[in-house]
Amino acid sequence: MINNLSLKFSSLVKKNPNSKAIKYLNKSYTFNELDIKSNKISNWLISKKIKIDDVICIPSDKSFLNFSLLIACLKNGITYCCIDFSQPNSRILSIIKNIKPKYIITDKPYKKKLGKTKNSSLDQLEKNLFKFSKKINVEQNDIPSSTLAYLMFTSGSTGKPKGVAISHGQLIYFSNWSKIEFNISNKKTLSNLNPLYFDNSVFDIYGGLFNGGSIIPVDKYDLLDTNKTLSILEKNSVNLWFSVPSLLVYFLKLKAFKKNSLKKIKYIIFGGEGFPKKQLKDLYKIFKNRASLINVYGPTECTCICTSYKITPTDFFPKEINKLAPLGKSLISNFKYSIVKKNNKIAKLGQIGELLIGGENVAKGYFNLNEETKTKFIQNPLHEKFIDIVYKSGDLVYQDKFNKKLYFVSRNDNQIKFRGHRIELGEIENIINSFDEIIESAVTFGKKNNLDEITAWVVYKKKSQNLKNNIKNKLPNYMIPQNIIEKDFLPKNNNGKIDRKKLMKIYYDRKKNN
Repeated sequence: MINNLSLKFSSLVKKNPNSKAIKYLNKSYTFNELDIKSNKISNWLISKKIKIDDVICIPSDKSFLNFSLLIACLKNGITYCCIDFSQPNSRILSIIKNIKPKYIITDKPYKKKLGKTKNSSLDQLEKNLFKFSKKINVEQNDIPSSTLAYLMFTSGSTGKPKGVAISHGQLIYFSNWSKIEFNISNKKTLSNLNPLYFDNSVFDIYGGLFNGGSIIPVDKYDLLDTNKTLSILEKNSVNLWFSVPSLLVYFLKLKAFKKNSLKKIKYIIFGGEGFPKKQLKDLYKIFKNRASLINVYGPTECTCICTSYKITPTDFFPKEINKLAPLGKSLISNFKYSIVKKNNKIAKLGQIGELLIGGENVAKGYFNLNEETKTKFIQNPLHEKFIDIVYKSGDLVYQDKFNKKLYFVSRNDNQIKFRGHRIELGEIENIINSFDEIIESAVTFGKKNNLDEITAWVVYKKKSQNLKNNIKNKLPNYMIPQNIIEKDFLPKNNNGKIDRKKLMKIYYDRKKNN
């Protein structure tokens, strides 16, 4: 029985050694080539005394070498954490401080950011591999299914990012479900549009590559060029597209999709945020006769995806047009759920409550953050007589009385989804409030001129022209407010807290846009 990803990958290589694993615009690599390269890196890791259960940081680079490094980590039972080394240094150091990695491998330009931690660049790694064996020197059966495969960092409400811990066993369950759900085999080719530090990439790698499918890596610069991206995908005959809705909306706005675009496409899968119905309808019109459009939902804490729903013409009927697409009628295998009201009573059909998610594919918690883990991974309030840990998603949902479908409504906290990224508005506020020139601030999120926008409201102690640049030095680009509004004071509610609802009411669009 295959109980770890090292064994699963070896079985793929034995069955289809010459199948394409990774396809770039002008070069492709087979599973056998990926196996040989990752074996050399595996043995290099052993030479560095990096062993099972150790954690290392690797780049989010989409080179063949970096994919080989990721596979090598899995072969050795080493936990990897993909880091965007272009983000502000303070955030990188916060992640490093949390996980205390045994080793860091980075892109050469960012080596100076890493301090005293043992590290190498990808270039240095490549130069050292000539002396290492093509055969793996670890015992694959010695890697338990409970071994952590990766840490995926998300925004944290306390101002510090937190790492979600996912195991080999959980990814094998996820991979097996993906194979059946989307008919993935060595004859299928998937896009890899998602950054490796972003949890949508979990589907690309473990849903695609670990089922014998080929993946087509597209870097963030090429994504801005819709024609180039489509050219890369067309040349490699892509069958499955997976991205955040905002990327698809970007392609639609630029009229990049034509009736004959993506000739071999069978599935267009999207998740990570709501898809406005108007644009979703436009996408459906273009691809409805050639591809299934699938809305997926799943927090990072639930191994990427825990429910999926196929879009049909009924989703554009008058009763549905003003709603987001349903999450589905139930969760996928290895999950269970409850919708719970504030009084910890189960919500009836049609009633809104918080989605609690349980089952084998719920993460082990946040790495080295026990208190944060206890607040989100809780004993199911509906079951008091036995241990039943569930993830407190913070997502408010309801199950429709008539069609029994699950619908997302909103959040019960300050977390948002923006361009597919999960962001805690509190983290942005904490950064802004740390600057000497600020008395207080509030950060809100809503639609302005029909576009999603993060807005910072600030009260200055001393006016500063450099606030936005200071924020850029502390936060990744996707968390930087699009607008900063200066106020003499921020409105307060009866409890003396900043009244964010009042700020939103006076600033954002008042009508819901779909």
